[in-house]
Amino acid sequence: MSTKTLIKVVALSFAALVIMEQVTYWFGLQLPFGINPTSSIPIGIYGRTHEALRRGVVIKFPEPHKAGVPIVHPYGIPNLLKYIAAMPGDVVDVTNQGVWINGHLWPNSQPRATTVHPYLGHHVIHPGHLWAMGTNDHSLDSRYFGEVPIGSIISTLRPRPLFGIPPNQLCAIKETDPSPSPCYLRN
Repeated sequence: MSTKTLIKVVALSFAALVIMEQVTYWFGLQLPFGINPTSSIPIGIYGRTHEALRRGVVIKFPEPHKAGVPIVHPYGIPNLLKYIAAMPGDVVDVTNQGVWINGHLWPNSQPRATTVHPYLGHHVIHPGHLWAMGTNDHSLDSRYFGEVPIGSIISTLRPRPLFGIPPNQLCAIKETDPSPSPCYLRN
């Protein structure tokens, strides 16, 4: 099989999975995996887990609908996949330079200049809530909608191995995705 044919097969398979996730959502069902077709976190397939909530874990939750925040359903799927960046009691400072979590700058977190930023300022994460972040500057995340209620989380997720990379090594291999990895938060 040629490389060009292989790329087409992979792209069509991924598109079919995205459509399948959308159809199951319409019928109120949940697949045992999540699909991330955006660059907010590494693109790929994420398997459901039952991990405890902690910094660095990927979560799936409904897109928040808050006043002043545009509603964006990426690829028609109204759920978001993001990293847990801050837990209850953590300190988050959202500035024009980026998002600081307990004194550490989150990678690529500077807000877009063309967007309204209702959450600029100092935040202490409330009990029962989390702060969710992507890994690029145009991710729709807590910079724009604030805290995420823990009760709204649908599931925790982990990347499924692609190209033979074991899940426990995904954080160690930076070449898997060009965006900075917040895997340091797991420690």
